[in-house]
Amino acid sequence: MINRIKNYKQIYQLLALALIAFVLLFRLGTTNTTAFIKGDGQGYYAYLPYVFLYHNNYDDLENAISQNYPSGFHDFINDHEEKKYNFTFVGLSILLLPYFFFAHIITLVFGGVPDGYSYFYQLSVPIAAISYLLVGLYFLGKILSRFKLHKIIIAAIQIFSVISTPILFYAIDGASYTHVYSFTAVVLLFYVFQTYLFNPKAKYIYIIGFIMGIIFLLRPINIIAVLFFLFFFDSFKDFGKRFLQLLNIHLIIALLIFFAMVFLQNIVYYFQINQFFIFAYKYAYFDFLDPQIINILFSYKKGLFIYTPILLLVIPAIVYLFFKNPYKALISSLVLLFITYLLSSWWSWWYGMSYGQRAFIEYYPLFFIVIGFALSYARYYIALITLVFSISTPFLNVIQIKQYKNYIFYWEMDKEIYWKYFLKTHWKYNNQSWIEKSTSPKSVYKVSDRKASSLSYSYDFENNFNTVIDRYVRDYGVGNGMNYKVADMGGSLFYKNRICKIFDNYQPIQIHIAFDLLAQQPLNKALVYIEIRHLDSIIYSKYIDVISQVKEGEWNNIVVSEEIADYYHKCDIIKITYYFDKTDSLYLDNYNLTFDQYQ
Repeated sequence: MINRIKNYKQIYQLLALALIAFVLLFRLGTTNTTAFIKGDGQGYYAYLPYVFLYHNNYDDLENAISQNYPSGFHDFINDHEEKKYNFTFVGLSILLLPYFFFAHIITLVFGGVPDGYSYFYQLSVPIAAISYLLVGLYFLGKILSRFKLHKIIIAAIQIFSVISTPILFYAIDGASYTHVYSFTAVVLLFYVFQTYLFNPKAKYIYIIGFIMGIIFLLRPINIIAVLFFLFFFDSFKDFGKRFLQLLNIHLIIALLIFFAMVFLQNIVYYFQINQFFIFAYKYAYFDFLDPQIINILFSYKKGLFIYTPILLLVIPAIVYLFFKNPYKALISSLVLLFITYLLSSWWSWWYGMSYGQRAFIEYYPLFFIVIGFALSYARYYIALITLVFSISTPFLNVIQIKQYKNYIFYWEMDKEIYWKYFLKTHWKYNNQSWIEKSTSPKSVYKVSDRKASSLSYSYDFENNFNTVIDRYVRDYGVGNGMNYKVADMGGSLFYKNRICKIFDNYQPIQIHIAFDLLAQQPLNKALVYIEIRHLDSIIYSKYIDVISQVKEGEWNNIVVSEEIADYYHKCDIIKITYYFDKTDSLYLDNYNLTFDQYQ
C-alpha cells in the first residue's frame, strides 16, 4: 500500500485533490449563505422532497417553499391538463438521493425542520457536489496519466480546472445545478471507454451504457460528448477496425441499458401527469440558422474565454497537435466546434443570469484532455510558459466570482461595464452597474388610451394576509391604523406570478405600484426591481430607484409605473421585488399593485 501511495500516479493526485478539497470546504465554511438549493437547481432537487416528504403533491411543496423560503423560490412547475409537473430532468435527484436521506436523518436527530429545505438539506447539496467533483478530478488524472504526462502537469491540470474556472463557483454556490455532476459523469464516460480500448471486456460496454443514461438524465444535450470517443483512437483506420469489433450483442445490451435509464424520465412524467411523453421545455428552442458563436466565446455578456481565459490554451494546443498528431488535432477541433455551434444555437445562448458560460462546464474534460495531450509532446519551456499563464488565471476567476455574487456584474454585461469595474471588489461598487444599466427596452407598440383589461391587488394591513405580498405579515401600530414592519421580512418583499394567470394575450402591460412608506432613519437604499423570467433565463429586468421619494420621519406615498411591451412569452414569470435598508425602522402601509393591459 505504501509503495502504491508513493507511486507518482497516487501521491501527486492525492495532494492535488486534498488541496482542492481544502479550498472548496474553506469556501463552503466562509460563504455568507445557507441557501444552496436555488435557481434552476430547485427543480433538479425537487423530486426528492416531492416524493419522500410531500407525497407527490406539488401544491404542498410549493406552499412550503413560498412560505418558509420565499425570496429564493424559483418556479420549476408547468401545468398540463390541470395537472402539475416538474419540467426539469430527474438525474440530479438520483445522484443526490443518498445525501438527501443522510440530511433527513441528521435533521430528525437534531430536531430540525424536516421539510427538505432546512439547514442540513441545504448543506448536503454542496457536500455532494464536492464529493462528485473529487471523483471526477481523480479519474481525469487517470486519463491524463495514460498519455505519459509528467506527474506535476497532471496535478496542475486537476487544480487549475477548478480554481481557474466557474467550477469553483458551481461546486458551492451553484451546487444544485447539474454542471459539476455532469463534468464528473463525462470524465467517467471517457475513462471507462479508454479502459475498454486497453482491455475490451463486455462489462465496460455495459458501464458505458449506464453512464450515458446518467448523462442524459442530468442534461440530455450532453450526450453529444460521445463524439469525443474518436479522440481516443490512433487514426480513422484504427477507429474503423475497433468499431467493427463493437458491433455485437454486448453493444445491443449497452443500448438497452441506456434506453432503460432514459425511460426513467418518462416514468416520472407518467406519475405526475398520467402520460409518458411530453415536451417539458415549452417555448424553448434551438435556432440552428443563427448560432451565436462569437458571442458565446468572446462577448462580455457571457463569453467563454472572457470569464474562463485558461481555456484559451486549447487553441495553441490544437495548432501544436496539427504538427505532432494531425488526427487528434482534427478530431479535437471538429468536436469542440460542433459543441460550440450547438450550445450557441440555443435561444438563450447566455444561459441565464449565471456566472460564466456555464453550459461548457460539462465539456471541460475535453478541453483539459486536449491541453494535456498536447503537453505530452511539448518541450520543457512550453510547459513552463503554459504554467506561468495558468498561474495568473485563478486570481481573475476568484475576483470575478466575488463581483458576480456582490452584483458588481450586470446580467447584460458589456465592454463599458466590464472594464469600468474590472478587478474592483469594494462594497461601494455593489449593485451600481445594475442601477446604471438596467433600463427598459423600447416598446414597439404605441399604447393607446383605451384600457383592455386590468387586475389590481391592494392591502391595507387591517385585514387578513392575501397574495399581494408573498410572505407572512405582522401588524404594527405606527401612525394611523395597522401597518407592516419591513424588518420582519429580512428587508425585502415581493410579488410573483405567471403572466398567463394575469392576462391571456400578448398586449403591452403597464405596472402601477403605490404604497406608503415611513422611514424613521435616513435610507441609503430603496429600490423596486421588476424581472421577467422565461424558463431558466431572465429576459427583462429593471431596478427603479425610489430613494428620492422618501423623506425621513414622515409617511411617503411611493409611486412607480413601468411599461412592459412585447418581449415576454405567454406564461413567463413576472416578479416584483422591493429592497430597503434600515428595515428595523421602516414601515409599510396601503400597498397597491395594478396591472393594466392596452389594445
